[in-house]
Amino acid sequence: MCQTRKHQLSFEDHSKEDNSDNESVASLDREFWAASGSEDSDQQEERDVPSPNAGREQVLNSIWGWGVHKRLLRPESMPLSLIKLTNFKLLLDTEDSTKALRDKSAQDLKKLRPAKVVDIISEYLIQLFKHTKARLAEHHGLREESCVEFVLCVPTSWTDKACRVMQDAMTTAVRISQLSRLQHVTDESFLLLDCGGGTVDAITYKLVRTRPPRMEEVVPPKGVSCGSSFLNARYRKLLQERLEHAQFVGTDLTLERMIESKVQLFETEKRSIDILDRKAMMEPVPFYGLQANPSLRIRNGNLDLSWKEMYDVFKSCLRGVTELMLSQLNDAKTKGVNVKTVILTGGFGNSPSLKNHLSKVLQKQKSLFYDTIDLKSSHFVDSAVARGAVLRALRKDYGPQRITRSSYGVLRSELYDEMNPRHRRLRVNRDRADGELYIMNTIDWILQKGTLLEPRYEMVIKSRHMFQIHEDFLCEEVLYVSSEIHQSGYKFKHKENKGAEEAGKILADLTFLKTKNQIQPTTVTNAKGKVYSYYEVEYDLWIIIEARTLRFEARSPLNKDKVSVSADFSIAAGFIPGTQ
Repeated sequence: MCQTRKHQLSFEDHSKEDNSDNESVASLDREFWAASGSEDSDQQEERDVPSPNAGREQVLNSIWGWGVHKRLLRPESMPLSLIKLTNFKLLLDTEDSTKALRDKSAQDLKKLRPAKVVDIISEYLIQLFKHTKARLAEHHGLREESCVEFVLCVPTSWTDKACRVMQDAMTTAVRISQLSRLQHVTDESFLLLDCGGGTVDAITYKLVRTRPPRMEEVVPPKGVSCGSSFLNARYRKLLQERLEHAQFVGTDLTLERMIESKVQLFETEKRSIDILDRKAMMEPVPFYGLQANPSLRIRNGNLDLSWKEMYDVFKSCLRGVTELMLSQLNDAKTKGVNVKTVILTGGFGNSPSLKNHLSKVLQKQKSLFYDTIDLKSSHFVDSAVARGAVLRALRKDYGPQRITRSSYGVLRSELYDEMNPRHRRLRVNRDRADGELYIMNTIDWILQKGTLLEPRYEMVIKSRHMFQIHEDFLCEEVLYVSSEIHQSGYKFKHKENKGAEEAGKILADLTFLKTKNQIQPTTVTNAKGKVYSYYEVEYDLWIIIEARTLRFEARSPLNKDKVSVSADFSIAAGFIPGTQ
């Protein structure tokens, strides 16, 4: 939960008056993981440090984790300026099924401008990493010199750009939380259903190796928006409809706030409900000040709900997961894949209603070879993805081929060629140093998406810079990245380079070549008879990709083995997850 800029002062004043939420503690334990509110000493210290992201300053005064849950249970203590942010990670998704959720999150995010989704995600991760650091130090002996490896798990349907945004958010969170110093480091098939809060994702794998375990995707992944958070939305709608004409006495709270507190209670209670049990008693929902009305099935202080009403809350989510599962099973049969097991993971995967419903559906299904299809839940359903990430990080061998999912290019200026049809369509500029015409600021795409790379990949290109007599030799090299394949030679803002983003830059100061008289100026007369004197500097620019790091090196023009300046960039998002 965050407050808008115009209400920032009022939120801070309010939080000083009421700190009963224990918001200074960041803990994953239900009774402790409240929030980092304005009185959080760690958070306050961070506010005094200039943020590298202007937008992140908009999300520093925030309530996180169970602090949100506790605030919503006590709506009378919650300022109107607070914004409840949900599903913001879905803003990185591009699937049609999540568009409605993305639109809602985007509207909430507009109130926090100039904050971006990367700022919200990084702020969330900062709190999570601070908690993790404290627990590891207290219970597992974490020290400053301890080596910590971070493994980032992302949905299979995410683009490389979404992966880059998430990687940037995690990089910021690691640095600010100071959890670690960053360093750039059988034929069995099954259907995996990852049932989360917003989406349910399905993907079918074939086990191609047992030691270490390695899977191969055999059916393209699919996802639908029918996670457990939609149960909350439908439960909220049910309460709104049932209480639309109800009467309350003795309370100043709005109906919306009272309902929101009951939805927060339902967030916990729904995890134990088996909606397939028709004999189960539906507990009444207590509301302070609610007046009896037999025609509306309302008793004093209590709202009665029927089994059918509650079944309607669950129905569409259960059907959505079922349709997704059956679609994947049918696609597997079409491809000749014999799926005998469906594995549930994710928070919603632990729901008795979901497990029992899918078990009944699978009783009527058969695999490609007419075997029964079993439904299994992970013993660690809430942490299965994290545990898998740890195991994968410990054994990186036999991973996916090193095929790039991104294209990489460098900024260049091309000498104008009137015989080149492409040049005739582009704007030209006359260089002040040598007086020639150039197409300025084009991108030379040196490595295209889909390229298979060796464990160590090297490329050397010539870099040429020209300077007027009075100028210092400041040679800048700019690296670009894109999720698409592009043709070289177009200006970086040209439509042919749509989607290209600056990934980083290096600056080599080679002025010593002039001051030490190790280079001499060149004098030329152009076609119009004008004389130009200038310096021309040429050197080797190396691009080295090793593991998941790209090194950008400018070598000395006097000694090609000497590195004048270099920079490392993590390009983990540019490979298929799991690539070594």
